[in-house]
Amino acid sequence: MSRAVKTVASRTGGLGLALGVLLVLSGLGGLAVVDVHDAGNAALLVALHLLLGTAVVVRFTIGRHRTPHA
Repeated sequence: MSRAVKTVASRTGGLGLALGVLLVLSGLGGLAVVDVHDAGNAALLVALHLLLGTAVVVRFTIGRHRTPHA
């Protein structure tokens, strides 16, 4: 069986956390790849995944800003 891979790209802390919680609740048994800019949100998402028995990969993007090339 393949696991569902879900990606959260968090642009703001609260929105990213809310989306992450929704993915955790909807993707039981799946693998979530979470892009976060805030370490506190990452800790909460990882805790939720551990409580619900899902696997999680957290990619820290703190300090990375994508800027368009001129």
